[in-house]
Amino acid sequence: MPKLLRAVRLDDSDDHIFTEGGAAKEGEPVVTGGFAGPESAFLAIASKRRCTIAEVREVSDEEMEQEIEACAWALVRGWNAPSWEAARALAEDEIRHTAEVCETLAPEVWITVKRTETGDEPRVLIGEGNVLETIAIILIVLWLLGMVSGYTLGNFIWVLLVIAVVLFLVRLVSGRRVV
Repeated sequence: MPKLLRAVRLDDSDDHIFTEGGAAKEGEPVVTGGFAGPESAFLAIASKRRCTIAEVREVSDEEMEQEIEACAWALVRGWNAPSWEAARALAEDEIRHTAEVCETLAPEVWITVKRTETGDEPRVLIGEGNVLETIAIILIVLWLLGMVSGYTLGNFIWVLLVIAVVLFLVRLVSGRRVV
């Protein structure tokens, strides 16, 4: 069964990021939106609004076809597509690409984009979180607590610290950002 995305609104932070076009409404169908410009965020084609959190949802083949049709009509009416055929082709590409992005994800999983600020303009970049760094910091704190709390816990924390160092070295060797 194919999967697509819908917008999730936890608070009004998207309103502050997307001041020009506005933030997508809760539950509004969204796509990856790469065709719409350099700003990386999920895009609700019908309203031209964006969001930074989306939920994966299962759809039937019939619902997928309806999404493609709705997307094509939105491209014709709101985005000034040169023709129905061009809009339909772009809509199909975009919906299928979004389905490919969701293919390996479970339904009801939330995916997000990473926000960074550059200069005066906030910018949204798709990326992964800092989970590994957070785990490493927690392990170091636990290790320090283990040093003063007891013999058994201290040894367990040493094992966890070694695992954290190994993960750090794997990221370093693989060429990804370490810290």
